[in-house]
Amino acid sequence: MKTWLALAAVATAVTFAPVADAARGVIPYLSRGAGVYVEEATGHPVAHGERSLAPAIPGIHFLPPLVILVAPPPPAQPPPPADPVYVIDPALGGYYRPDLGAAVGIAVFCRSDATWPADLPAATGYWTPGGTQITMRIRRCEGVVPSLARTELWARGLFVLAHEAAHSRGLPDECDADRAAIADMPELARRIGFTVADGEAGRDLLLTIYRAEPLPPPYCLGSF
Repeated sequence: MKTWLALAAVATAVTFAPVADAARGVIPYLSRGAGVYVEEATGHPVAHGERSLAPAIPGIHFLPPLVILVAPPPPAQPPPPADPVYVIDPALGGYYRPDLGAAVGIAVFCRSDATWPADLPAATGYWTPGGTQITMRIRRCEGVVPSLARTELWARGLFVLAHEAAHSRGLPDECDADRAAIADMPELARRIGFTVADGEAGRDLLLTIYRAEPLPPPYCLGSF
């Protein structure tokens, strides 16, 4: 009986050893041979979370303070540029796009469908030899805006502008103007305020569309 009480007293004393004993590295006897995690800063057993799971190796295992790394918030992104707003001048039947004109070196006028020349029903842009401006349908001008970058509408508007600009530079042949327009789209996009990558994406999208059904002569978009 005395022997049993002595062993119980020893076990109790070891199991509840003061922090000072833990700090000296005392390895007490723990049932089932499991160890215990102790907070290094306080000497208290870890009681919550995954860190409280008993280690397989017997003994006291000191844990450094738990450091929770909080990722900094992502930098604030500037709002996307707003699309320009143009108002049709009733006297002109459209409006000018100075940004497009500056990019191609000749004035660009966006004409409404109501005032579009009857002899060019299918056209979405034209340049009169010797003229001082490129004329585009309003829907093509409206496609060349920030919110539509890299979309089909944007690519078509950029192509029409590039095609008519090629005519204004002295390329009367429609197929030659198609080829020049496709080649010019990346750089033209940059000059308007987009990126070369935007222009390349628009060019590739347009080629994918028209290679499935190329334009008939005298045009050749999709045939090269």
